[in-house]
Amino acid sequence: MTSGPIFRLQAFEALGCLAVKWAETFSADQCRDFFDTLAVTPFFQTCVKMFHDARGCDLSVGSDEMVRAARLPYVESAREGPLRIAILVETDVAFGMLRIMASMRAENGVEIRVFRDYDDGAQWLELPPRDGEIFDLF
Repeated sequence: MTSGPIFRLQAFEALGCLAVKWAETFSADQCRDFFDTLAVTPFFQTCVKMFHDARGCDLSVGSDEMVRAARLPYVESAREGPLRIAILVETDVAFGMLRIMASMRAENGVEIRVFRDYDDGAQWLELPPRDGEIFDLF
């Protein structure tokens, strides 16, 4: 078991978006903790967009750890329609690792894309333009 969550969640219900801010070093155990948290987060049941800020997270883990995380079971929800997940990263390693993970998890009405630019991710999620980032609000 991990020492505690390395992520923070914030629901933006008016936008239909759950924002997630990651920190520290990523592991499959931390990913499992995240899925466990989602399972008891009421807004997750209906949100149609999820925006992850992984810029502060060390994703230089081995490919075995990333594959282990990619194979974790999905969290079931009552949402109608697909879930779009945008993941924001800053390094080439993170971009490559998460694109591989995203391709392995693309199933069950979930569409995942990895971005290096906040505005590109926000536009893909169809979030309204704003001054600053949604992640600045928590």
